[in-house]
Amino acid sequence: MSVVQDFKDLPAPAKQLLLARGVTSFGSGLVLPLLVIYLVQGRGFGISLATGAMALTSVTAFVGGLVAGWAADRFGGVRAACTALLLAAVGTGMYAWVTAPWQALAAAAVFGLGVGGTSVWYGLLAEAVEADRHPVVFGFHFGVANAALGVGGILAGIAVSVERLWTFQAVYLADAVTFVLAAVVTVVAGRSLPAARDRAQEGGRKSSYVRVLANGPLLAVLLIGFLMFSIGYSQLESGIPAVLVAVSDVRTSDIALMCLADTAFAVIAQIALMPVVKRTPHRVSLAIAALTWMVFWVVLLGALQSGSRVVLLTSICAGVAVASVGAAFYSMAMPTLVNAAATSADRGRANALLGISTSLGFTAGPFAAGLFADHGMARVWVFVAAATAATTALLARVLRLPATARPEEPGQSEEPGRSERPAEPRLQSEAV
Repeated sequence: MSVVQDFKDLPAPAKQLLLARGVTSFGSGLVLPLLVIYLVQGRGFGISLATGAMALTSVTAFVGGLVAGWAADRFGGVRAACTALLLAAVGTGMYAWVTAPWQALAAAAVFGLGVGGTSVWYGLLAEAVEADRHPVVFGFHFGVANAALGVGGILAGIAVSVERLWTFQAVYLADAVTFVLAAVVTVVAGRSLPAARDRAQEGGRKSSYVRVLANGPLLAVLLIGFLMFSIGYSQLESGIPAVLVAVSDVRTSDIALMCLADTAFAVIAQIALMPVVKRTPHRVSLAIAALTWMVFWVVLLGALQSGSRVVLLTSICAGVAVASVGAAFYSMAMPTLVNAAATSADRGRANALLGISTSLGFTAGPFAAGLFADHGMARVWVFVAAATAATTALLARVLRLPATARPEEPGQSEEPGRSERPAEPRLQSEAV
């Protein structure tokens, strides 16, 4: 089945949710690389205040994720997601008018609560399609998000200028509008979904984070997600640049080229490989994703030894292309496995924990890279990252992961005998 046909076969609520995701990703692309520049050069705040605001966002996102997971299971995913989107809109909109440090920190806190809460988004997508279509809808989710993020980033690079403060204000207000629009689309999608089942009565159990954390296969998936973000996806924004700055004369334009290549390759790989990925066992997909990052780090280590800037840039782009292939596999397998491990009683909490585990990886990975680089051991970090990627690939093969339905054989376990329980049938959503 072609990618176009796969998209056509998605139900209307799934397409609407993908549209909402594309809208918010476009807005995020407008502002994602600008916060430090805006607060320091545009508003005259100190660098420590700007980085402190980013750190505060991470802290409140952790809280927002936990609360949203509970709210999704208690009141429904649509209500939880819309509340999170509106909080994010308020937070990012507040940035447009900050004139004092406390206002920047307040904006960061509110924004973090909102974006942390959007971790329940995967649960909505899972409820919008049959279980055997989860890899497809999650694959489109990844592709749409990356494409929209890239377009937003390009437009921001063209339009925003430090000499014109109003351009920063405009993109932050535009970002706020995208969150509001996404909330409206989510409400529409929620009304098209089937009525929710009684979560409290499923299996005669009530949901709690303690119960979710007792799910061994789910914890195994979350561990792999943490490791993948620690040595992989978090590194593109700060970890790899830290290594390059420490051992070479890399320029800001080189970093921009790397990020552009990553976005382009990610979208192309997602479209080209979707027919292959959706037929690949999910534990194999995770192993492939980890191995592609191992290849990236090995290629980077070799390029650092060359001493040539041209070789270094060429190698980085080649490595990013390989890692983007792995991202196509990861983006379809990871949320599919998490939602296979969840029940409709704890789906919100399970997806919140996925968001938290990857956020922790997004923090731990760059921190470790910076620590090694600051102590003159940037090449050692590259080796450690490569070894960790190889270990992650091995874990993906040997750990007990949740059972999932396959597109070709709906309802069958991906690896009978190795999973905790059979795949859950289609889950319903609760409309607003």
